[in-house]
Amino acid sequence: MIVAETEAKKMTAKVLGLTRADSCAVSVSGSERSNVRFAANSGTTNGFQDDLSLSIESNFGKRSGAVTINQLDDETVAAAMRRYEEIARLAPENPEFMPPLAKQFYLKGSSFYSNTAKIAPATLVSLCQPVIKESVARNVIAAGYLEAEVSFLAMATSNGLFVYDKSTGTDFTVTARTPDGSGSGWAGKNYHDIKRLDPERLGHIAVGKSLQSQQPVAMEPGKYAVILESSAVCDLVGSMVWGMDARQADEGRNFLTKKGGGN
Repeated sequence: MIVAETEAKKMTAKVLGLTRADSCAVSVSGSERSNVRFAANSGTTNGFQDDLSLSIESNFGKRSGAVTINQLDDETVAAAMRRYEEIARLAPENPEFMPPLAKQFYLKGSSFYSNTAKIAPATLVSLCQPVIKESVARNVIAAGYLEAEVSFLAMATSNGLFVYDKSTGTDFTVTARTPDGSGSGWAGKNYHDIKRLDPERLGHIAVGKSLQSQQPVAMEPGKYAVILESSAVCDLVGSMVWGMDARQADEGRNFLTKKGGGN
């Protein structure tokens, strides 16, 4: 579910008005996702997912408690606040506690595209059809997934901060295999703007890879120079990013730690 900025501001202000804590931070987030899936050169499913959730963190001195709920009626919100405020009072003090931010200035986000937000399921299907058509024509078996999403995030604090942002995203992946299973190819891309996404071209790449890779030959174990596609690099680096934490390195808890600590 997508909530407009004015409504999100009312929602967060209402929640902040209920808190009994010394300070509080509230965030509301939601999304709408449409998708189509095909396999064995035929459409299989289409789906729609609608989410809306509220997260609250309250602080009593240096003690904090947090809760996330997806049922936003007044009674549920009030009950959740009372419960997590009880938890906050029982939590140990955090010596590194920082109070919620006061009013800030942020540049307007640039990742929202209305054409992506308003995409119709029939349009998603039509974008996949050329991929299936080429797969049939070249005698390969294709399976793929196309998704379009619009989401928002609003955040407010008891110290005067309020921010709101909307974004869109689209993602397409396709795998093609030869009937005998000896050749396989993959391609995929994601963008904020669906106009930049070209499933037909990606399907052509996947089909081409499957035909070029069929009937592979054995290679002896050893060291080989390889060239990775951008998607493969992103998968590898993406897994590393979560470990690139200065604190973890300083405390000797990740792969960037020097012998004896530090980074």
